[in-house]
Amino acid sequence: MLNPADKSKTLKQALAELTTLEQKPALVSDWRAYLPPGSIWVPGDRGKPGCSICHGLGYISPDVPRGHPLWGKAHICECWADEAHMESAQRLQAASGLFAPDYGLTWSGITPKPGLSSALHEVKATLAQKWGWVYLHGAPGNGKSLLLRTAVAESLRAGIGAVYVRWDAIFDHLRAAYNQPHSDFDERLAAWAAVGVLAIDEIGRARETEWVSEQMHKLLDARYNAACYQRSITLFASNYSTDIFDLSLRSRFNDGRFRVCAVIAPDQRPTL
Repeated sequence: MLNPADKSKTLKQALAELTTLEQKPALVSDWRAYLPPGSIWVPGDRGKPGCSICHGLGYISPDVPRGHPLWGKAHICECWADEAHMESAQRLQAASGLFAPDYGLTWSGITPKPGLSSALHEVKATLAQKWGWVYLHGAPGNGKSLLLRTAVAESLRAGIGAVYVRWDAIFDHLRAAYNQPHSDFDERLAAWAAVGVLAIDEIGRARETEWVSEQMHKLLDARYNAACYQRSITLFASNYSTDIFDLSLRSRFNDGRFRVCAVIAPDQRPTL
C-alpha cells in the first residue's frame, strides 16, 4: 500500500505532466493554423513551409515555352536543394571511386605546377560559382584525377552532395538494373542526374555501344540543362579532347558559359 507521501508525490508528478502538456506546441491536427500565408505545404512535402518560391511543395516547374526541354518537368526547389543533393550523393557512394584517404584531400595540398595551374583555377572558380561544367583533358598522370577527387572532398566537407566516379562505373551501375523485374533503372539514372557536384573521370573510356551512347546523352543532357539553370556542377577528366564526341555533345561541352581546359603538365606518376 502507498503511504501518503507516495500519493502526494504521484499527484505532483501528474500535475507536472499536465503543465508540460499545456506548454507543448499545437497537436498535429492543428498544423494548418501555423502555416505562413500562401503556403501549400502538407505533411510529407519536402519543401520548406515558408518558401516563397514553391510555397512548401518542394518542386517547381520552370516558366519556359512549350517544346523547351524543361517544359512540363518538375525540378527541386532551392529551399531544400542542398539536402536533396546530399541524399542523392549518399545513395551513390557505393558506386563511387573515392577511397578513405581521398576524403582528406585539400586544395592546399596541391602544388600549382606549370600546366596544372589553369585547370586548378577553373575547377575552384566553378565550385565557387556553384554551377557549370569543367572539362579537363590531357595525357595520363598529369593531375586531372587529383583535381576531381579534391573537388569532391572539399565539397563534402562544405556539406554539398558530391560524387567522384569513373565513367564506366556509371554504366555498370545503370546496366545492373536494366531490363530487370521491378527495375529501378530510371531512379538510378535520375540520381546521377541530380547530384550537386558530379566528378566523372576517364570519360571516353567506356566501350561505345548504342545503349551506352543513348544513356550518355540522357545523363549529360539532364546535367547540361541543370547547369544552365545554375543548379549543378559537372567536372570531367579525360585523355581525349571534346573532338571524340558527336556534334551535339561537343556543342554542350564548348558552351561559352562552361570551361574546357587542356592540362599540359608532365606525367607525375614516375616521381611518386
